[in-house]
Amino acid sequence: MRKAIVRGRKEGIERVRQFVEEINLQHFIYEDRIEIYVPDKDTEEIVGKIKNLLDMRYSKSVIEVYKPDFVVSVKSRTEKVEKRTPVEILMESLKRFSEVDAEMLALTAVASIVAFSGLVLNNAVIVVGAMLLSPLLGPIHGFTIYISAGKIKTGLKCLWNLVSNLFISIFVSALLSLLIFHPIEIGSEIALRIASNPYYSLMAVALGIASILSISKGVVESVAGVAVAASIIPPAVVSGMLFWSHPQLSLNALVLMLENVAGLLFGGLIAVQILEIKPTKYYERRVAAKYVFRSIILLLVLLGILVVFSLYR
Repeated sequence: MRKAIVRGRKEGIERVRQFVEEINLQHFIYEDRIEIYVPDKDTEEIVGKIKNLLDMRYSKSVIEVYKPDFVVSVKSRTEKVEKRTPVEILMESLKRFSEVDAEMLALTAVASIVAFSGLVLNNAVIVVGAMLLSPLLGPIHGFTIYISAGKIKTGLKCLWNLVSNLFISIFVSALLSLLIFHPIEIGSEIALRIASNPYYSLMAVALGIASILSISKGVVESVAGVAVAASIIPPAVVSGMLFWSHPQLSLNALVLMLENVAGLLFGGLIAVQILEIKPTKYYERRVAAKYVFRSIILLLVLLGILVVFSLYR
């Protein structure tokens, strides 16, 4: 239940009074205003109609809407509480990924160390096990969802968080390679992460779409998180571990990692458009649509450059 306080010229207030009486809304009339109690689900529609009844050219015409701490009335008792969708719950949970967190960086470092061990031992099970520790899904989803919801600064903060974690992964693996395993012997698990292919980009786009859609349907986050991390952490670790002994192969792994990251972000943006995650206000929708369009174009250009580089390097 929300409370709308409407102020304006007398003829405007009279029109509003007639309107709320016609639709049987609880209201109270005062000398300079009318206070109306509106169900949450009908707020946007009713406030829009009230706005049309007032002459908003006058500074005296004001509509103030807020949510009281609680309302005790017959209508408030009968109003049904709307259940939040998984996507709405997800947006709340993603807020923490808008800040670079020391614990998250440490977890990424540990996942990189485990992946490093699996790659050196040529053990696929250990490499996949490292993905269970990686927290990269949150920043990726945070960027795509917040950008689409018009929260541009928060979305860019999530992107910076992702970049910071990828840097930590490369740095840790490069340090381990320099101090412990130098030079690196290239086994089959490492070889898989230095052979870039345009199909990897296509796979990353599909995975980005699937990860958003699956979580919006209530699929456990860790399931999608493992798949996402598996496409990013191993090539990032390989890029770091080959930095000293095989710089060209290190660059190949870095390109593969960037292809997967760009594909995941692009697929995520496409998925949130399918889910129609957008601001409720018209002018905010225009701003969000502009940034989504720019992000998609930039990611497409980046993917194109990376694919061309991987084909003709």
